[in-house]
Amino acid sequence: VLIHTIFYRPLGVISDLPRILHNGSQNLEAVGMTTDVPITDDNASIVSIGTRQQAVLPMYDLVIHATVESLIALVITGGNSIVLVSILLHGSLRTVNNMFVTSLAIADLIMGVIVSPLRIYMVYLKPIIYGELTQSRLTCQFRLFFQNISFGVSLYSLCGIALDRYIAIVHPLKYKNILTHRRAGRSIVCIWIYIILLSAVPFLVKDSVSFEDGDTCLLNQVVKPLFFTFAKVHVFLAIFLTVTAHTIVAVIAARTNAKIKAELVSFNNNIAVAHRNESRIAKAMISVVGVFLICWLPQTIASFIKLENEPAWYKSLYCYLIALLVANSGMNPWIYAIKLKRMREAMKNVVQCGRP
Repeated sequence: VLIHTIFYRPLGVISDLPRILHNGSQNLEAVGMTTDVPITDDNASIVSIGTRQQAVLPMYDLVIHATVESLIALVITGGNSIVLVSILLHGSLRTVNNMFVTSLAIADLIMGVIVSPLRIYMVYLKPIIYGELTQSRLTCQFRLFFQNISFGVSLYSLCGIALDRYIAIVHPLKYKNILTHRRAGRSIVCIWIYIILLSAVPFLVKDSVSFEDGDTCLLNQVVKPLFFTFAKVHVFLAIFLTVTAHTIVAVIAARTNAKIKAELVSFNNNIAVAHRNESRIAKAMISVVGVFLICWLPQTIASFIKLENEPAWYKSLYCYLIALLVANSGMNPWIYAIKLKRMREAMKNVVQCGRP
């Protein structure tokens, strides 16, 4: 689409786009509508539309953001597809821990296939190609519904992984009896049902959504404050549980790992080998959580910063923070490939189209 815009659109239309958009903005103001990312010439920094002032992203900035987020979406889709196919084709990877990894990969795939392309189209490509700044209420609701599912399931799948690693490291002899495939499967189904229902509530309950055609399609501007606060509580609760569980695992592993290994070797060498493998998996999952925090915390902190008049550089920076958050969905497959030998071999096998 970007190539079509640059090379095949009439040059007069592209060069005249700021004037077209300026006139369009005046028309929108006349009917009291607002825009998501208004465009004007590079010298402008703030544009007043309707009753709200918003920062301006120049044309070159929109193209850069669209390109970056398009590449991220491709990486997310490709990486998580390989992970899912690897687990599907290789029976040795169908462990309890990888059941939660599968849930996480599906949630990340939703981000790459549905949410990210819709965001790129609504926020960047519509202004670039059509000069159309208004946003459909239905399209916005559709995107936010799947965005909430992707984020929510990702968070609580990480919680499941944290619980799995805690039991595997702290209670290695009881692990298989405590966390069976059936219990893990039920937990994952409950997570998906709960998050889907939670994501649907703001759009099913009357007067819970304040979005009108032309408004900015952001969760904190679309959903009433009560639901937005409720969502934030869920995010921080999931982060707290995940970080706490992995911290406990890391501390216990550091203090007692040698002692546990010695006891297991004297009891059963096969169990000792299994525990060593579980420890490697735990380290990989701690890396997943660490990368998750690095990607999520900047945007989460920035979401609490409210500026009356957002300058253009801040608007652009915030878009990059969102891109970093979205990019987290494409990083997990790389962590698996680097940290986990069996997963790396399976993924390599899939990429090379070899037999499992």
